[in-house]
Amino acid sequence: MNRINRFLYKCKLTKCIDYMDFTFLLPSFRYFPTNVSERLSKYRGMMRYLLDMDWRSVSIGYPHIREDTRNALALIMNDRTDLERKVVKRFIHQSREEMEALFFQGKEGWPNKVLYENLESFLSVKEQGHGLIVLGAHYDSCGAGAAFFGKQGFTVNILFDEIVYDPRVPQHIQRFFKTKYGNIGKYLNGGEFIPKKNLKEIYSRLSRGEMVIALSDVMNLPQGVKVRFMNRECIAPSGALRISLKTNSYLGAFATLHEGSGVYRTICAPPTLMAGAKDPEEILRKYLTFLSDIMLQSPERWWACDKFLEFK
Repeated sequence: MNRINRFLYKCKLTKCIDYMDFTFLLPSFRYFPTNVSERLSKYRGMMRYLLDMDWRSVSIGYPHIREDTRNALALIMNDRTDLERKVVKRFIHQSREEMEALFFQGKEGWPNKVLYENLESFLSVKEQGHGLIVLGAHYDSCGAGAAFFGKQGFTVNILFDEIVYDPRVPQHIQRFFKTKYGNIGKYLNGGEFIPKKNLKEIYSRLSRGEMVIALSDVMNLPQGVKVRFMNRECIAPSGALRISLKTNSYLGAFATLHEGSGVYRTICAPPTLMAGAKDPEEILRKYLTFLSDIMLQSPERWWACDKFLEFK
């Protein structure tokens, strides 16, 4: 199968299949009942596993995410007897996450239900008028979870990496991301998607008492805070820590889990006012441990787990 996939990539047939998928197949899922849509997204994920299709692989013209995922999960998991099944599920969960982004165009009856744990701790920060930086991960239904906060009255801003608009990324994938961000943006209650480099806007939003969500599970930077994450010693980015201290904001964390049939559970880690913390770095470690503990329960839901191979 690897030989076939490399041939399809070399002949650019994979890019054609990917174009048809993102342009026609995936958008059609919005018109089916939620249970049917979830089943179709599962089959789509299996197809993308077989063809080793991820937007990053398609962009560089070489299949590698499936193998990288397999190698990363082998390092993370204690029991590797069902390793390949979890590799398949990684593609299935990413497929569903991509589908959910298009549901925000308007899908009747979705979500069916959103359950919360410790949401009151986040609401308390909003009532105080403080800014709140929330750490998350490229895990399960993180995009949908961010939008759900908007429905709870938070003004939500999401930090994103402009690499998705790199010239090497095919136009149909760039269009998907623009659509994804636009759809979710309608539910952010006045918030925006902000490039990570735009510190001035981030500071401004936090000073107004808004929420900023930062996905902080990619830890291959040369400098930062030493942490233990996914059972490995690594270096975590310290940007959220510095910003929270400079803006007198709270720091917290969240994870949104898909439970099936349009039901979601968002778990909130009670936030801390960083300006009053005796050891801010230890607080950052606490929230990354919170995320790690959740992710280790189902590492196949971490659809960026291949980045684990780059951890330093």
